[in-house]
Amino acid sequence: MIRWRPEIFVDRIGFGRDPINFDVLNLDTGDLFTATFFDLMTDLGADTFIDWNNSQVQIGGQDGELRIEMDSPFITTGTGLLHLKFEGGIVTTADDSGLFDGLLPSLGSSSASIGFAFGGADGFIDIGFDFGTENTNGYNFNVGLGGGGMISEMGVVPEPASLALATAGLLACLAVAHAGRRGASSPRPSPPG
Repeated sequence: MIRWRPEIFVDRIGFGRDPINFDVLNLDTGDLFTATFFDLMTDLGADTFIDWNNSQVQIGGQDGELRIEMDSPFITTGTGLLHLKFEGGIVTTADDSGLFDGLLPSLGSSSASIGFAFGGADGFIDIGFDFGTENTNGYNFNVGLGGGGMISEMGVVPEPASLALATAGLLACLAVAHAGRRGASSPRPSPPG
């Protein structure tokens, strides 16, 4: 069993995706299984926000989308899908199943402010896992957090050329910092062979 408490706050235009992936290695057979435990996607327009604190979720505005998918062959309790989309201040998609069943408003509802409680009073969600039959040496469980997207300040989305220039500048700064660090440290031994 895993106790999990997500928290999110976004109030700027942008798109983001934050999956949590994990690998399970069967130490008896050497079989490696990979799955996604949690996949969150937000796509928010102007004057749109999402705030998830403890068990309370608030989302609203004119144009936006929130999608949460929890679907893994290893999860025994706590799977489900939540997909909310609104355009022009009206809910246009409201799919909720499993763990999220019954949380979303009906189609055609106002999206000015949508609120629902998810998880226990303390904000935690209990998720059960089963990695398979009991074995002699057990299982290794590794979690990887991913992320990607673009969020803009004050409603101005950078054009691709500006974004590429900013990325190139950041990479140059990192290269200089890395070179400086290598010069200050003792040389690393060469790998054998």
